[in-house]
Amino acid sequence: MNKFLIVTDSLSCLQALSSIAFKSQISPLIITIRRILYCLTESDIDIQFLWVPGHTGIAGNEFANKLAKPSAFLRCHQSAQIPWSDFTPMLRSCTSDLWLTHWGLLPLHFATWYRNISSSILPLLWFHNLNLSRKSISSFSHLRFGHTLLLSHSFKLALNDSSLCTLHNDPMVCDISHLIFSCPSLSTQRVQLISHLNLSNIPFVTKNIFSVQQKYIVLYILSLLNHTGFLI
Repeated sequence: MNKFLIVTDSLSCLQALSSIAFKSQISPLIITIRRILYCLTESDIDIQFLWVPGHTGIAGNEFANKLAKPSAFLRCHQSAQIPWSDFTPMLRSCTSDLWLTHWGLLPLHFATWYRNISSSILPLLWFHNLNLSRKSISSFSHLRFGHTLLLSHSFKLALNDSSLCTLHNDPMVCDISHLIFSCPSLSTQRVQLISHLNLSNIPFVTKNIFSVQQKYIVLYILSLLNHTGFLI
């Protein structure tokens, strides 16, 4: 069997060649190289790869470098295949820029509750590393958007006769702010919430409460509101 050793300083290329096709986006060029390697193996030609930090002093690689440099100034052939995955970062960036521009042009009175929590579009979803259930994500998202079935909101939708809180006799509108910050019936739970927030140095204000990245605080807030019996 003929044996050949290919020495390269391109670790990314070697990782791409050894990656699992079903778990990553494979470039057409990598697929072509794999096909060639397979055909060579079937022809009793053994190809091994070796990574080195640099190729200085390796005659073969120095020669390959000299051949590669002129090709950098050549135009790509029209039929050259460019993997669609190469466009993904560009599309993601353009989409994000368009969304940010649109968000910035909206009137200041639009989505004031959510603007107070998140003044810009986040690069990642707020729950990306919290490992929450779908129900918890949905409920807490409703709180972040300000679109809930609490009495204040359901009253605007003509689903309720009154917007006032029914947990006490004081005439207070039953919205998210009321339940979190001032409802007298939830004073014990509120003290506990403040204690949890203090442990993580999180101020007891709307923006910080609904931007938390601590799973147990998110779950406690949902538990506090579920204790009221109101739908979120």
